[in-house]
Amino acid sequence: MEKSRLSRITEWWRPKAGTIFSLLLFYLAVWEVPFSDGWKLLFFSLITLTGFGVTGYFLNDWADIPYDRKVGKTNLVERIPKIGRVLLFVGLLAITLLPWFTYFKTDVWSIGLITAQLVLQFAYPIPPIRLKNYPKIAMASDAMYAFAIPSVLAWHTFDLTSESNGSTEEYIHFAFLFLWMIAIGIRHIINHHVVDRKNDEQT
Repeated sequence: MEKSRLSRITEWWRPKAGTIFSLLLFYLAVWEVPFSDGWKLLFFSLITLTGFGVTGYFLNDWADIPYDRKVGKTNLVERIPKIGRVLLFVGLLAITLLPWFTYFKTDVWSIGLITAQLVLQFAYPIPPIRLKNYPKIAMASDAMYAFAIPSVLAWHTFDLTSESNGSTEEYIHFAFLFLWMIAIGIRHIINHHVVDRKNDEQT
C-alpha cells in the first residue's frame, strides 16, 4: 500500500508538477528575477501546484469509488465519511486558491484559466460527463489540465506578479507554450496507459 501511494506521488510530481516547476525556474533565469521576489513566486507556486494535483487525484478517486468497488480495487477515499470528503475537498480547494488571494496578481485571463482548470478537473472523472470514459477526449483533456493550462497560467501569473516580462508578443508565446505542453501531456498519458493497461482493463 505504501509503495502504491509513493508511486502515485512520484507519478504526479516528476512529469507534471516537475515540468511546470522547471518552466518557472526557467522564467526566473530568463528575466533575471531577484531572489527576494523569486523565492516567493516559487513558494506560492508550489502551494497551488500541490493543491491542483492533490485535488485532481482526490476527485478522481472519489468518482471511481463505485467502479473500484465492482472489481475489488482498494480506494482510500471510500474509507472517508461523506461529510469528511466534502470538508476535505473544500480544504483542498482553499489551499489551491490561497496564493491568488494572498500574493499572486490576477486578471481576466488568469481567472479564466483557473476556472477552465477546475472545470476540467471536475468533468474528467465525475459522471455524467466523465470525460475519462472517452479515450481520445480523455487524452486531450488530461493533457490540458495536467500540463497546458497550468503552464500558461503559471507563466502568465509570474508576468503579472513580478512585472518582469514587458514583451508585447506574450500571447504568441502562450499559444506555442500551450501546444508544446499539449504534446508533452498526450505523450505522458499514452505512456501511462501503456504501463497501467492491465489495471485499466480490470477496472
